[in-house]
Amino acid sequence: MAKRNLHNIDDWADIDRCLKIGEILLMAGKITEKALTVALDLQKTRSEYVGQILLSLNAVTEEDLEAGLALQEKINPRCRFNMVLK
Repeated sequence: MAKRNLHNIDDWADIDRCLKIGEILLMAGKITEKALTVALDLQKTRSEYVGQILLSLNAVTEEDLEAGLALQEKINPRCRFNMVLK
């Protein structure tokens, strides 16, 4: 799978579903599958977001996490509303 650029929304134009931050960082090559798995496992026992856990593990930089979150808002403009309704 080709890595996608966190700073270029055009690299994500084919996405037609809501993406979680872990998926975005993984697709951009900023984290490994193992790091995401560890973060998701830790999230089960912590009251933290996956991004915060990835930061605490030094699996992602703050800059990449912020870029990923900004991109997530652009990719998923309707998702925040949908998540509130569920």
